[in-house]
Amino acid sequence: MDKRKALKIGLYGLLGLALFLIILNFDLEIARFVNSFRNPLLDSIMLIVVKISTPVIVLIPAFFAFRKKKLRNWTISLLAAYLITLSIKLIVGRLRPFELGLNTMPGLIESKYSKWDFSFPSNHASTSLASFFFIPQGFRWAWAVISVIMMFSRIYFGLHYLSDLMAGALIGIGISYVMSKYADRFIEIKFLDRLKYRKAKK
Repeated sequence: MDKRKALKIGLYGLLGLALFLIILNFDLEIARFVNSFRNPLLDSIMLIVVKISTPVIVLIPAFFAFRKKKLRNWTISLLAAYLITLSIKLIVGRLRPFELGLNTMPGLIESKYSKWDFSFPSNHASTSLASFFFIPQGFRWAWAVISVIMMFSRIYFGLHYLSDLMAGALIGIGISYVMSKYADRFIEIKFLDRLKYRKAKK
């Protein structure tokens, strides 16, 4: 990587961190503002989005990741995003917005939310964007829009803060990039070459 590209990435990283810290200070106000738009029509639409979000996150990328190598790398990407996000949740233990008084639908409150499935970061955000670089390039913006709608529904019902979604999205997209670019090379060098070497010795 040349110095100019490294500097550009570093600058974007600093700007992203600054934006994240600003949003972190206004998280509850942002959540309340979005929550204030609740009405029966939007509730019905957003409820559908919440209910179908998990199968959509899994099934649509799985359709595109149909080749064996790609499917393997995508599966690892998805599981890694989930496990990393879950580990951070358990360490941070952040309460969800509805636990601090925001309106939500009783049917969306799960007992696990107050036991181990905490608010920060969002697993829906991390796992949806863990598939980003496995989606064909022509469909990536469509997938980004779908992911944003799913993430918005989580704020709308007081299930997440904006910073939860930003952190989850960063985890997911980072893992997706690494897995799509370097996984095959790593597996071939570390495992397949070693296996060939062992066979040659025999």
